[in-house]
Amino acid sequence: MKQELDSDKSRKIESEQIFNCALEFDYSQQLLLREFGKNEFETLSPLVSMQVFTLELYFKCLLHIISGNLKKTHELKRLYDTLPVKDQTAITKSFNQDLHISRIRQSRKTLTKKYPLRKQDSYKITDILTDANEAYQKFRYSFEKNTGVVRGMYPIIDSVRERIFEYKPEWRNKPIPSNHVSYKF
Repeated sequence: MKQELDSDKSRKIESEQIFNCALEFDYSQQLLLREFGKNEFETLSPLVSMQVFTLELYFKCLLHIISGNLKKTHELKRLYDTLPVKDQTAITKSFNQDLHISRIRQSRKTLTKKYPLRKQDSYKITDILTDANEAYQKFRYSFEKNTGVVRGMYPIIDSVRERIFEYKPEWRNKPIPSNHVSYKF
């Protein structure tokens, strides 16, 4: 078994493999996002977890496209900070567009009914990424205490995905891959 694990480490990872995995998580979080609107908060914890995974994979894909390296961290803010300034600027500009801001405002109306805005809530991309760094742990154990809300994740996901398409336009209409993972029941 150890030998199999060691050989997997030496396997070359392609950017497209990372993108395919991110696309699966993205598709799943979009399904949950649709349910979120129907069922209010029943899907909140899995939705936020899927959004964090999706964004982490898209950041890693983008970094791999740019540098050929795979960053070994789960911290979204650190992944963002590792990007070249031109990519950070493009993502932030896309995030700040009216379409994205209106999406956040719409979700804000829904979310603030149950989770009132706090003074420190921010819609700056770096603040959202910092808040999201611990989102998986917070939402995975949401039964222990009120976890709050991580706002603005989808517009960031959308902005990073669009940046990937600027490097790899041929991936834009890619179907959800189904053949790179096998399931045995």
